[in-house]
Amino acid sequence: MLVAACNSSPKLAPTQDSGPPTQCTVAGVIYPASTANPLNPCQSCQPLATTTDWSSLPFGTSCGNPGAVCVSGSCLAGCAIDGVFYPTDALKPQAACQSCQPKASSTDWSPLTSAAGSGCDAGDICLSGACQAGCQIAGVVLAPAAVNPLNPCLACNPSADRTNWSALTDGTACDGDQLCMGGSCQAGCLVAGAYYVPMQIDPINACQSCQPDVALQAFSPLTGLPQSGCDAGQVCATGACAGGCFIDNTFKPPGERSPSDNGLCCSPASTVDDWTNAFIAPSPLPTGAGPMAVAVADFNGDGRADLATVNRSDGTVTVYFSASDGGFIGPLVLAVGGSPVAIVAADLNGDKLPDLVVANADDQSVSVLLNAGPNLGFDAQTAYGTLGNPSAVAVADLNGDGLPDLAVTNLDQGTVAILLGAGSGAFEAALVPLVVGNLPQAIVAVDLNGDSLIDLAVANASDGTVDVLLSTGKATFAAAVPYTVGTHPAALAAVDLNGDGRPDLVVANAFDDNLGVLLNNGNGTFPPQTVIGLGVETYSLAIADFNNDGQPDVAIADYNGGRAGVLLNQGKGNLAAPFYTMVGAPFSAFALGAGDLNGDQLIDLAVVGLDDSTLQILINSCP
Repeated sequence: MLVAACNSSPKLAPTQDSGPPTQCTVAGVIYPASTANPLNPCQSCQPLATTTDWSSLPFGTSCGNPGAVCVSGSCLAGCAIDGVFYPTDALKPQAACQSCQPKASSTDWSPLTSAAGSGCDAGDICLSGACQAGCQIAGVVLAPAAVNPLNPCLACNPSADRTNWSALTDGTACDGDQLCMGGSCQAGCLVAGAYYVPMQIDPINACQSCQPDVALQAFSPLTGLPQSGCDAGQVCATGACAGGCFIDNTFKPPGERSPSDNGLCCSPASTVDDWTNAFIAPSPLPTGAGPMAVAVADFNGDGRADLATVNRSDGTVTVYFSASDGGFIGPLVLAVGGSPVAIVAADLNGDKLPDLVVANADDQSVSVLLNAGPNLGFDAQTAYGTLGNPSAVAVADLNGDGLPDLAVTNLDQGTVAILLGAGSGAFEAALVPLVVGNLPQAIVAVDLNGDSLIDLAVANASDGTVDVLLSTGKATFAAAVPYTVGTHPAALAAVDLNGDGRPDLVVANAFDDNLGVLLNNGNGTFPPQTVIGLGVETYSLAIADFNNDGQPDVAIADYNGGRAGVLLNQGKGNLAAPFYTMVGAPFSAFALGAGDLNGDQLIDLAVVGLDDSTLQILINSCP
């Protein structure tokens, strides 16, 4: 068998295009494309550039840590802007307030906030990338007027100093009610360029002071006690000296009463920093024995009220004349009848000087003592019979002839005697007496019904009534109309108490310890009394305007307590609760009268002490 042998050759793989390189071989190490040089962050494997070495990253590429860029294969701190490398803090050409701040931006300029090296004009600094006025203090850039956080009186003032704090203008407000002085915050005021500490007084006005809580650059009105500059009796009232008092931190005008006690008032003549007693009692004056009543009138025409007491135990009248120094001259002692119990002062003979009429209980007469003229005293008495035991006297023109007449209550007889004036202070014999109640104790003569005729009202102590006798003309009267009041009415006054133009009646109900007020209906009739409690036994009333408010007030004598009381009229006849002033020991305040005894235009009181034979003057100190 034959083996045939064959001869054959190998096949070649077809050839292909290998494409762009994708790796680099550097120092025998193969790196994929884009691999960073582990020793230089600004180099990487870029096979298209070279496959055997590292290639540089593009200019400005961020590298390493923030704030660095690649430059020619090196990582440098700075900025790559518009193809140019700038190191950190390099200033932008032609722009004073922008710089390379790679931590903010490595590819653009950043705003500069600085003063140093900015190239701004004097006094300017870089703020938000532009030249502006400001300061750089202790490394901190500040806008103009920025205040020192540790001292509100220091601020940035580039025109003065842009590297240090500057003091604010003296007088600038700081910290509420304080101001700046010399760069520090102080309590006080700056007025007309001068500094004043709190409450320092204006040198030209005693009633203005530095009050920083009110004003920092002006004096503020002061209400209170001035340090100096006001006249005696003045205090500061809203920035000006004024008569008054400063009490309880409040200005009180003269005469204002204490809200808790009408017996206290502002009396600058006495004191400007506390309440003053409404009445001040100097030493009492002696009288005759057993004084029962007092008359107050200007007997000598000198413009000041004088005093006359009637003294029951020794049958005399004691007269005191007021002196210009506030004291009294006397006594002048005048003889009258037996047991004188009442006294009235009135001009009986038309010479413009008050004369005296005295009721003599034991003699059943009235004594008339005519005024002998200024500084001459009185003529001797002329006595007129009264047809009974007189207890009270009223003087008025009862028959319309223009001459004063007398109406006299006869206590034991329960009558009223009428003695008509005969002219020149003389009187005719008593007419047939008018019948009234039992133990008539007090009488007033006044037109009660508006017919221009004088009527009579009588308080009857035993009956507890007030009789009203309306005039029918020519000293004749209708029968008495009784009005029930209280127990033992001992004193009576007629006065328009409620301001309606009609006289009302006020009666002292001695044993009830109260006052009765009968308001006039306008026709001489009266509704039942309104009672005002006193709590004290009183036998005397006096009506006067004691507080100068144009309204009649009522004064009473507290017999048992040795006091005088005043009830101030609060309007429409409403009387306040009484306030009292001590006169003396118990039973030293039996009767009282009212008048201006010292010429100060204020109504004072004269109080008769029955048991101790004194006349106590109470000077009104409330203007």
